[in-house]
Amino acid sequence: MITSCAVMAMLALCSVEDIRHRRVNSILILLMGMVGVCFHILWRQQTFYSMMAGLLPGIALLGISFLSRQAVGIGDGLVVMVMGIFLGGSRNLQILCIALFISAVISLVLLLTKRKSRKDSIPFIPCLLIAYLGVFLLCIV
Repeated sequence: MITSCAVMAMLALCSVEDIRHRRVNSILILLMGMVGVCFHILWRQQTFYSMMAGLLPGIALLGISFLSRQAVGIGDGLVVMVMGIFLGGSRNLQILCIALFISAVISLVLLLTKRKSRKDSIPFIPCLLIAYLGVFLLCIV
């Protein structure tokens, strides 16, 4: 439960930063990554290999960011990496896929209503927060 609250808090803070400033605080992300590693050292909620597998979706996003000249933000990849430390590989990939779907729906609505054009960007971390909250609520119920 503590890890869920930590991930939600990180995503909420980063969402506000992403919406307001179009960037995220790298110090916060670094601190949350260290907290995640400490949680797993102290309470061993998942294996080391699961934690390392959780980093892979974020590493893939960072690679896409570099290949696309930051069409996908570096902060998005870093946040997904930290989520992977807390959640492990399969849960992190699940949330990333749901967040990508949510961002596609939001983008489609914004394009159809002509509020944004093809060249505009939308913040992605709020989509991660919505996806995480959805998965969290489904797992509780």
